[in-house]
Amino acid sequence: MKNHQLQHRLLKYFIFVAIVPAVCIALLYFGITQADTRARLEQDCNQRLTHAMNKIENKVTQLNEFTGWIFRQEDLQMLLARPEAQASCYDEVFHQAVQELRSQFSYRPVTRGILSLFLIGDNGVDIRAGSEASLIDPKDLTDLITCSDACDTYWGCLTDNLTAFTDHPQVLFYRHPMIDSDTGAQTGWLVLLFSSDLFRDECADLLTNAENQVILSNQNGGTLACFGSQQSQETRLEGNVESLSTGWTLSVQMSAAALGEQRRTALWMTGLIFLVALIMTAILAWMLSRSLARPVERMMQTVTRISQGDFSRNHPVVLGGTSEMDTLERHIGDMGDSMERLLHIQLEREQEKRALEIRMLQNQLNPHFLYNTLNTIKLMAALQGKTAIQNMIEALGRLLRANLSAGEEQIRLSQELDMLDSYLYIQNTAKKGVLHLVKEISEPDVLECLVPKFLLQPVAENAIVHGLVQNPLGGTITLSIQAVEHTLHLIVSDTGQGMTPETLDALRHRIRAAEPPRTDGKHGFGLWSTAARLRLQYDDKAGISIDSREGHGTTVHIWLPVQRGRRTQDAKKE
Repeated sequence: MKNHQLQHRLLKYFIFVAIVPAVCIALLYFGITQADTRARLEQDCNQRLTHAMNKIENKVTQLNEFTGWIFRQEDLQMLLARPEAQASCYDEVFHQAVQELRSQFSYRPVTRGILSLFLIGDNGVDIRAGSEASLIDPKDLTDLITCSDACDTYWGCLTDNLTAFTDHPQVLFYRHPMIDSDTGAQTGWLVLLFSSDLFRDECADLLTNAENQVILSNQNGGTLACFGSQQSQETRLEGNVESLSTGWTLSVQMSAAALGEQRRTALWMTGLIFLVALIMTAILAWMLSRSLARPVERMMQTVTRISQGDFSRNHPVVLGGTSEMDTLERHIGDMGDSMERLLHIQLEREQEKRALEIRMLQNQLNPHFLYNTLNTIKLMAALQGKTAIQNMIEALGRLLRANLSAGEEQIRLSQELDMLDSYLYIQNTAKKGVLHLVKEISEPDVLECLVPKFLLQPVAENAIVHGLVQNPLGGTITLSIQAVEHTLHLIVSDTGQGMTPETLDALRHRIRAAEPPRTDGKHGFGLWSTAARLRLQYDDKAGISIDSREGHGTTVHIWLPVQRGRRTQDAKKE
C-alpha cells in the first residue's frame, strides 16, 4: 500500500512539474506574439500616417500656390479697385481677367476638388468658378467669412453645403481677404468651397479596411476631413501625426481584426501545447513513477538491515537489472562491507584537501606585483647599467624559485627573511629607496624555526601598498621576532598612515571570514590568505591580529607554534 502511495505521489509531482513549464511557455508565446503583432500594426499605422500627411501638405502647398496666383493677378486687383458704379461693367479687362482665372482653374490639377470659387469685391464685383458656384447666393457666404468657431485664420472646417442641388452634402471652406497691393486696403474676399473628399486620395492607404476611420483636424479642433466609420474601443488601433507646416493633425482609428485573429491563433496554439504536454507528461510520469517505486521497497529492506547493524554479506542483494535504480540498490547492498574502508578513504581525502588548500593559498602570489617588477626592470635597462638590473633580476628570481618550488610547505625563518629582503629590494627599487626594514631578532636560534612559505611577504606588501606608498618620503617597516616558550611571535609594524576605526573593524571582519574577500582594491586578500593558511595548518594554535591608529601606522601580530628545522634538532641531540 505504501509502495502504491509513493507511486501516486510521484505521478502527481511529475505531472505538476511538467505542466507548469508547459503553461508558462504557452502563456509566454501568447504574450510575445500579441505584443509583436501590435507593434507591427502600430509601426505600419505610423508609416501610413506620415506618408498621408506628406501628401496632404503637398496638396495644401499647391492650393496656396493657386491662391497666391490670384492675389498677384493685376487684372483682378484692378477689378476689385473699381468704383461701385463701374464694378458691373463687363469690358475687355473684366473679360480677360475672368478668362485667365477660369483658364488657371481648369489647368491646375489641384482645383478638381474645388466645387465653388467666389471672388467677391466690396464694390460689388462677383466672379465665380466651379460646378456649383452658380447655385449659391453670395449673400449666404457671409456666415462662412465671419465664422471663427474651431477655424484657422483662413481655413474653415466641414460644414453643410450652401446648395441643396449637389452630391456633396458637406464642404470644406477657405476664405482669404483680398488686399490692394498699392494702398494695403481690403477690397474683397476670396472664398473656396472644397469637396469633403478633398483629401480622400491622400488618405487612401489608411482606408484599406472599410472599418477604418480617418480624421483631419486643425489646431483648434475643427474637422477638415472625416472618412470611414466609428470603431469600438475594444477592436481598434489609434495613431496620429501632426504637420509642422500647417499645424494640422491627422488621426486614424484602424481595425484590429489582425490582432484579434492573431489572438485566436495564439489561444488555439496555447491549448494545443497544453493538451500535448498533458498527455505526454501523464504517460512519462506513469512510467517513471512505476520504475522508481518498485526498487524503493527492496532498497528499504536493505537499508533496514544495515540500520540494524548487519554489515555482513549474509543477505546478499540479487538483482539482474542495469538501470540507475538497480545500480543504486546494489551499491546499498555493498554499503555494509565497505563502511570502514570508505571512512578511512574519506579521512585521507580530507587531509589531502587541507594540504591542497594550503598549497593553493601559497601559490596565490599577486601577479600584478610580478608584472610591475618586470616593468621596473625594463625602465632600469634604459636608465641604469647592468649591475642594478642584475641585482634586481636575482632578487626576482629568488622569489620566483621559492614560489614555484614544489613539496616545501614550510621553510626556515632565515629563508623567509631572505625572500622578504628580496621582495623589499625590488619594492625599494621601484620606490627610489625610501623604504627601510628594521629587524629585531631576540636570539639567533629563532631563525631555524619553521614557518609557512611566503608568510611575511603579504603582510609587508599590505604595509607598503596601504600604509607607506602615499608618503613621498616612504617609511620604515619593523619586524620583531621572538620565541616565548612554545610560541613564535612575529610582529610587523609600519610608520604609515594607519586606519580609521571603521576601516580596521572591516579589515578584521574580512580576515575572520571563511570565504576570500572580493578583489575591490581594498585591504584584505593578502592578510586573509595568511590567516586562512595559519588556520588550515595549525588550527587554533596560530593566528593573526591587527592594531592600527589613523596617523600612527599599523601593527600586525602573527603567532604560531615553534617548530625547529631538522638541522637544529640534530645539533641539539649531539
